[in-house]
Amino acid sequence: MLDISIELNDVFAELDSITNNIEVKLTAAVKECAEEIAAEEKKNTKGKLSESFIVEQKNIASFVVDNTKEYAIYVEKGRGPVRAIRAKALRFWLNGEIIFRKSVGPMAPQPFIQKSISAAELKFPNIIDKYLK
Repeated sequence: MLDISIELNDVFAELDSITNNIEVKLTAAVKECAEEIAAEEKKNTKGKLSESFIVEQKNIASFVVDNTKEYAIYVEKGRGPVRAIRAKALRFWLNGEIIFRKSVGPMAPQPFIQKSISAAELKFPNIIDKYLK
């Protein structure tokens, strides 16, 4: 009788090593792509809004570009008119002056997200190639 035994432990260990290495590289590539989007968004916005972009890791290869300013959505999508409800007037600063108004008109959208993603996407192939070589 002829017994043939193949030990696959070494093969599986090598495959695990390759898989882990690819996972680490892809995670780094995805993170750099997210950071590139955040950098583009900083270029396409001004003031405190541009200073408040963050990149958060959600899981192994998932990152989210977020903004900590709650008004960022209104800059991106615009807003309708605003009226004073709990007080007689709205109060805000404009050019170093305090302004009081019963209402203010709508604000047109100033979209920056898609513009930032489109600009960053052009760099993704080079970023991914850098990590997978």
